[in-house]
Amino acid sequence: MTDSIKRRGFLKKAMIFLGLTAWSYKNIGSESFLFELDDLEDDFSRKKVSIDVEVYKFLLDNYKPNIEYMLNYTRDFYNGINVELNFRFVEKLNHSSLKSAEHLGLVILPEEENNGEGIALLENSLAVISYRNYSGKPAEKGDDYTSSVITHEIGHLFALIHSHRFRDDPVEDYSDGIPNIMSFRRKGKENSINDFQKKIVHSFLSKGKIYRQLEKIDFIFDSRYIGEIAMANNYHPVFQ
Repeated sequence: MTDSIKRRGFLKKAMIFLGLTAWSYKNIGSESFLFELDDLEDDFSRKKVSIDVEVYKFLLDNYKPNIEYMLNYTRDFYNGINVELNFRFVEKLNHSSLKSAEHLGLVILPEEENNGEGIALLENSLAVISYRNYSGKPAEKGDDYTSSVITHEIGHLFALIHSHRFRDDPVEDYSDGIPNIMSFRRKGKENSINDFQKKIVHSFLSKGKIYRQLEKIDFIFDSRYIGEIAMANNYHPVFQ
């Protein structure tokens, strides 16, 4: 994992918070109807996604069973919505081989290298997460939160937005008392995803309407995209 990628991730988060944009977008113009979400495809056929995993060497040498546990959680979660994830450990990511909706990259760093956070860069088909050293705790307990972080960031790479982002869309922070995987309410192993989100994931992975939306803005998943979705669907965004 290079310093430039880490800096770019931090810069992106800071710019979203400030409502700034440093990229040049294609003109949406008369195609704003593309961002309407009330007519997404009902294609829930099996989707397959490859994910190359680059792990900081110390972590791979000392915590590989824990990391495999977390990847298995993520695999099982998405298998529940008929999406098959194929993880492969690599010594170093080949960023030029990554491709939206097909071939993703995941980098796992020690907590101190990334401030204990997760970051998703959809335009790079890349997620970066920090692994917290839960020394002395069993993997099935200590790693559940980090499992949910990986699953959450992969969700962003599948075009999912934070569950609190709009006041009036079909996504809530909880479903029947269970935290949504895209919420900040996650605490551990039990998380949910609703039917509307499943449609978004499958539309993106089948290169349907959601994919075409993001392709139109070069897969740059920031405040401009939130604005397009809000205007096209009469949603009220919450920026926090």
